[in-house]
Amino acid sequence: MTGSEVLLWMIGGVALILWSVRMIRTGMSRGYGTKIHTIMERLAHRRLAAYFTGMIVTFGVQSSTATSLIVASLAHQGALSTAAGLAIMLGADVGTTLAAQFLSFKVHWLAPLAITAGYIIFTIHEGGPKKNLGRVLIGLGLLMLGLRLIMQASEPLRGNPVIAEVMQSLSSEPLLCLLLAAILTWLAHSSLAIVLLVMSLADGGTLTPVVAATLVLGANLGGVLAPLFATAGQGVAARRIPAANALVRVIGVMVTLPLIGLAVHWLGKIDDSPARLVVNFHTGFNVILSLVALPFCQYVAKILEKILPEQQPIDDGSQPLYLDDRLLETPAVAMAAAAREARHMSNVLAAMLHKSMICLHHGDDRMIEEIRRTDDILDRLNEAIKIYVTKIARQELEINDSIRAMEIIAFVTHLEHAGDIIDKNLMDLAIKKKNAGVIISNEGITEIEALHAGITRSLDLAIAAFTTRDAEVARELVARKTEMRELERRSYDAHLARLTDGNPDTIRSSGLHLDILRDLKVMHSQFVAIAHAVLTPSILPAARIPRPPVK
Repeated sequence: MTGSEVLLWMIGGVALILWSVRMIRTGMSRGYGTKIHTIMERLAHRRLAAYFTGMIVTFGVQSSTATSLIVASLAHQGALSTAAGLAIMLGADVGTTLAAQFLSFKVHWLAPLAITAGYIIFTIHEGGPKKNLGRVLIGLGLLMLGLRLIMQASEPLRGNPVIAEVMQSLSSEPLLCLLLAAILTWLAHSSLAIVLLVMSLADGGTLTPVVAATLVLGANLGGVLAPLFATAGQGVAARRIPAANALVRVIGVMVTLPLIGLAVHWLGKIDDSPARLVVNFHTGFNVILSLVALPFCQYVAKILEKILPEQQPIDDGSQPLYLDDRLLETPAVAMAAAAREARHMSNVLAAMLHKSMICLHHGDDRMIEEIRRTDDILDRLNEAIKIYVTKIARQELEINDSIRAMEIIAFVTHLEHAGDIIDKNLMDLAIKKKNAGVIISNEGITEIEALHAGITRSLDLAIAAFTTRDAEVARELVARKTEMRELERRSYDAHLARLTDGNPDTIRSSGLHLDILRDLKVMHSQFVAIAHAVLTPSILPAARIPRPPVK
């Protein structure tokens, strides 16, 4: 082959590796993302369990970046400490080496078997985890095929005097090798892909052992960049864990760099195969670094807490806080972000509901205008959450994720409707009451306040039912429908009794009073509907997914 042909074949092989790693990651995330997210949350509170969980999850997902995003999401929700998250990431760093170990053996003959089996599984299943298992197997087969392609394409380079001279130059420039591999890893978003590329080139005789080991060290350094950038726009808690892992790895790389020659010498005595030497160095570096750093997770966490102190976010409720398109590659994490944003929206409505009673009582113009603006915020959050869930649902989701997507859309829809009732009905009544100089009797105000307090309690239950998906909480909210209907009926009867008695305040405020009771009753039905969505879950079909507006 000519030099141009060699280059084209090698570029094709690299592209195939990158695509196959992405296929494996996508298949695992779509098929098993929710289970992975749940397992990590449950086991993260014990350091060793967290360590091995990170190792196993990353071996399956084949992406420490994906693991880092899940960990960052849990930390952002307050479900994970920085120390526990670092323990998971130390395990994740070891997990990335296990696939390289497997592929360093001559297993390319498995490629056609994996692709064939994956194609059959992918074709015969409509969706769900089994279909995604097929995607994973196809990705694994293509990965082995890409490695074989690079090894064969690089054979003409073996013994080439120009290549030998370049390798000699790189041997004397370890920092350049380190930087080159780190940049390539960041661009590829996969340290595994770069390590496998280095392994193939070393096995083909293109790279010397020292240069290959230095490039592997650079790939390990570059592997921390993608999580750092991916969590840059998130909260402090989410950013600390990738930063802590980066700190540990930078120290590890700086300590190891001067010792590469010695490490290569001893690893060569264990197995002098170039491919095995590369992956053994990769595994050895990560295992030793993780075992050394694991007992010090708490101290590293304290350092990061000082570097990145907790800050109270300035939140006027006008912008989404948790919707990040960079999380969409991991549907389980993105769905958790959408649910958290929905709870943010519920907090905005709760504040709006509280202020509405003040406006009905006193007719505060400034507060009425503030409630009007808050309803606009609810509308924007509602639209943003639905568009974000739409983006998630465009991927193949597990049934549980599809159900959760429907719950989120139902939840924010009912919240938005409740906000409209406050804005367009109750605030109009508050303005009418003030302008007409109407005074509701003390008894009437007491009854309205009691009904309003009951609705506030129902909103709290609706939020709890949505957040926990607890059927008992949802049933409690449904049962309150009868209680609230009885409270509304008693208020109505008492109002008619005062009207019959000729109470002048009651006579003037009758229409207004009854309209307020009606609107509060309708608002309560929106919260009860949230409970029904939890009790009778439905799957979100593609045809019913709301589409984002065309820009």
